[in-house]
Amino acid sequence: MRLDSDKIEEILYRENLKIAPFSKRVLAYLIDDLLIAFIFFIMFFSQFSSLRGNELALTQLVGSLSIYAVILRFFYQSIFTYLYGASIGKMIMHIKILQIDSLDSPDMLNALARSFFKEIGQALLYITYFFAINDPLVRTLHDRIVKSVVIMQD
Repeated sequence: MRLDSDKIEEILYRENLKIAPFSKRVLAYLIDDLLIAFIFFIMFFSQFSSLRGNELALTQLVGSLSIYAVILRFFYQSIFTYLYGASIGKMIMHIKILQIDSLDSPDMLNALARSFFKEIGQALLYITYFFAINDPLVRTLHDRIVKSVVIMQD
């Protein structure tokens, strides 16, 4: 069943759910990215500390390890979205991802798909986020693909 924005808004209104503002989503994203960067730094601390003072080698190491950061971010987002409907950043900001058809957290397949398309968007200069600008439901492309919305949580 294809739902247009008006029908989705009607469902959210009936269920007394409010769309999360984009500003809260940005703050949640920044919190998550800082957390992931910290975990990444801890994971590879010995390699980083062994290259102290050698900026060129450190830059090359970061480049060679960047795929691990992408994988870490992908699984972090997927697991938290599936288990809680929210990453730690979203939990702190009191927002949550809901599957439109069930009004529940995304299932595993949709959590993986959402994280995958989110990673693609980040790799392409955050292009998937531009879809939220004129959308009354503030849906990014990865939200539209998996039919999810981000709401305020009590």
